[in-house]
Order: sequence, then C-alpha cells, then structure tokens
Amino acid sequence: MKMKRKTLFIVLGSLLLVGVSATALLAGPFGHCSFGDREHHGEFMLEMLDFKIHKLDLSEEQQAQYQQIRARIEADVEQGRRLHEELHAEIEAVLDSDNPDLHAVAESVKIRLDNIPVMATKYIDYLLEIYDILDAEQQAKVLAEIQDHRPCHDD
Repeated sequence: MKMKRKTLFIVLGSLLLVGVSATALLAGPFGHCSFGDREHHGEFMLEMLDFKIHKLDLSEEQQAQYQQIRARIEADVEQGRRLHEELHAEIEAVLDSDNPDLHAVAESVKIRLDNIPVMATKYIDYLLEIYDILDAEQQAKVLAEIQDHRPCHDD
C-alpha cells in the first residue's frame, strides 16, 4: 500500500505541479501567446477533476465532502490567477518604462517561484483528501487509472 501511495503522490503531484502551478505562475513571463486564454486554465483543471470524480459515482456524503475540498481548490486556483495577473502587471510596467530593468523582472519572478512548492504540496494534499473519502472500490479505480498512465511518465 505504501508503494501505491507513493505512485499516487508522484503521478498526481507532477500533473498538478505542471498543470496548475506552472501555468498560473510561469505562463506570463516565460509563455507565449499560443498558451491560449490563461484565464480559463484553472476552470479547465476543475472541470477535468469533476469529470474524473463523476466517473467514480460518489455517494451523497462523499459528494458533499468532495464539494468542500473542491471549494478550497477553486479558491486556491483563483488566488493563483490573481497572483499571475499581478505579476503580469508588474512585468508590463517594468517593460513599458523608458529604461526596463530585467533584474527587477527577474526578482518579481523569483518571488513568485517560491510559491510553487507550497501550492504544489497543497494540491497534492487536496488529492489525497479526495482519495481518502473514497471507498475501496473507488480507490482501486483511481489506482488502475494511475497505473494506465504510468508508461507516459517512464523515462
């Protein structure tokens, strides 16, 4: 069981770290316009989570617990979006000045990068909270799906 938790932690953590943290915090300074509408990345992530959860056919009690966890995730996604917008505004202000200071831009980005491990850990904890409200059959479905995706992460 310890190995299954480790696998769950690694796969879900890497997905969330890349999908949420990097998009929310790094897309502005390092991204390209081809990223699309950044405003909706968090909504997309929540929709995918809802889709996966729906397939597990939660009981009413589990659904209520999931909605509480989801509300916290949604609040964090919104906070990440606001932080991204603030960073974008700071960078734009520096770059639009008469004498842009790339060192100032780098410092702004570094400050935001410190938040990535904290947010990634929070999202992993949320996923484990969701996993813990599932019954044994639902947990087995989650683990089977993780196992199906493992080859995608083998190098």
